[in-house]
Amino acid sequence: PQRCGRFFFGAIPMPCTLCGLPLPKPPVSDAGHDFCCIGCREVYRAFGEDALVPAKVSPRNTAPPPGSREAFLWIDGMHCASCEFLIGKLALKHPGVLDVASSYATATARIAYDPAQVKEAELPALLSRHGYRARLRSEPAPEHDEGLDLLRLVSGVTAASLVMMLTFIFIYPLHGGWLTVEDYGAMRRLAFEAVPIFLFFLTTILVFFVGWPILRGAWIGLRARLPNMDVLLALAILAAYGYSLIQLFNRSIDLYFEVAGTLVMIVTIGRYLERGARARATESLQSILQAWAPRACVLRGGQYLDCPLDEVRPHDRVFVRQGEAIPVDGSIGAGRGAVDESLMTGEPFPVSRGEGEKVLGGSRLLEGNLEIDTGPQVESRMANLARILWNTQSASTGLQARVDRLSRRFVPGVLALAGLV
Repeated sequence: PQRCGRFFFGAIPMPCTLCGLPLPKPPVSDAGHDFCCIGCREVYRAFGEDALVPAKVSPRNTAPPPGSREAFLWIDGMHCASCEFLIGKLALKHPGVLDVASSYATATARIAYDPAQVKEAELPALLSRHGYRARLRSEPAPEHDEGLDLLRLVSGVTAASLVMMLTFIFIYPLHGGWLTVEDYGAMRRLAFEAVPIFLFFLTTILVFFVGWPILRGAWIGLRARLPNMDVLLALAILAAYGYSLIQLFNRSIDLYFEVAGTLVMIVTIGRYLERGARARATESLQSILQAWAPRACVLRGGQYLDCPLDEVRPHDRVFVRQGEAIPVDGSIGAGRGAVDESLMTGEPFPVSRGEGEKVLGGSRLLEGNLEIDTGPQVESRMANLARILWNTQSASTGLQARVDRLSRRFVPGVLALAGLV
């Protein structure tokens, strides 16, 4: 924000609480804060104080170290808060990766890296291990098989309900001492031979098909030497299942198949609902980024070259065609057009911009063609807002960070107490 302010206004102070740009008269205000536009105010409303104070975003680094660059990635396959710590361990093993912050809630990660040692395009491969699949924020999301998740949900609820019903009818009365074996009379063969085998088959489906994501997550945690919540769940499920299987072979009715089935069912339902909540949590971020293409058509050596935004240099001339997003802030060197600045300023009507006038990165050219001079600093207000959004969503903050740190100690602590008992 400070560089952006110097580019536009020299040494003039920048009082916008969010991005640092000068305030209009009157300013856009909310909750005691003054903003330069409706866009900054809506970012504050969406993300609260964390958007105003970048230092809260990550206790390690809120901006890339000098000489480094930032990359933001989507991380598919995160299944608990311990994944944040594991992803950081995976990334920091590689030379050139300087800092990592990730968030399980939004499945995003921010990586500060040294471009001399590692390229941005190589970062997804560094994290696509141990069941995680990483992709750059500009890459489209792969198609997710919702059918398999729904099949696991329906199968889990159906099978677990049958297991609970049969256990309640035939097993619990004996465990509670309400009935004796003789009380079953003619149903004794059904209760003590057929029902236990049926419970075994239903629970096997629950554990190894419906509960496969839990077992897989536990195996990933053990391989990485980072016990996570899936390790506790897998131990409880397999202990109940294995004990009951041994008792079944011993022709005993001391069975606890319903414990394994209930755990699998509860976790499966919770994670199915959680995926929907996570998708809604990232909608605002995705909608803003989809409205802005971080690439530029630059005139160099008499030719127009398409290049990423981070390759645009000071005093470059950027060509913007009708219907395209304006990638960087600058002044119009040639051309005139109608510009939609609603994403940046909240103004619903297009404005006419001509030679010598300023344009904002993140606006969209609705009509005409423009050539934009970047000036002595390559800046984009849209890039700054996007960075704030990504920083806010790709790191645990406040109470969430403390809970995540506690969870990393919780699993080893529970295992130690269980071993002691």
